[in-house]
Amino acid sequence: MEEPTYLGSTPNGPLRQGEVISTIVQHIVIEYPPGDEQRPRVREKKHPLVIVLSQDCDLTQDFMSRADNSVDSRQTLHNILLCEVENSEVMKNKADQVARGSDIWKRILQNKDERFQYLRAIPKELDALGKGVDPLIADFKRTFTLPTETLYGQLNGAANRRACLNSPYREHLSTRLAYFLARVALSREHHP
Repeated sequence: MEEPTYLGSTPNGPLRQGEVISTIVQHIVIEYPPGDEQRPRVREKKHPLVIVLSQDCDLTQDFMSRADNSVDSRQTLHNILLCEVENSEVMKNKADQVARGSDIWKRILQNKDERFQYLRAIPKELDALGKGVDPLIADFKRTFTLPTETLYGQLNGAANRRACLNSPYREHLSTRLAYFLARVALSREHHP
């Protein structure tokens, strides 16, 4: 029997690598005014859906350290790595507008383009909100971090844990991210 792509999210446990979360708000500093007395100007960016990219072991150690009230700085994460994910049909329309006549969309759907990760739909029965989520595309150029306390605080508010990638899909996501980050830019190609 084939393993399911997703597992249900646990509402009170540690975040998981490959966990899809909805309604995240990122605060971006857009200007640092001169002088010590003025506060920086901040803009809010709302992310309808994100996926957690931080490693499971780090997330678990951080959660356990905070739960024990030991908050051992060697075990805690200052920030959690996230990636925007977008509905695949919305992304397809953008790809068609940018690269008409190319095979980029075919490569994205087959996970053959290192910048993108195609993710299957989350079925209603595995979605913590019971709605289901259409197929998604993660764009590894759209990664960002949030302070750990901020992310857990948002999960106690408007943000929702939806579902988590099951193994080996979680490891596949991690491997593809590592490959994307390990690319080496050449000043010129080897071939003529």
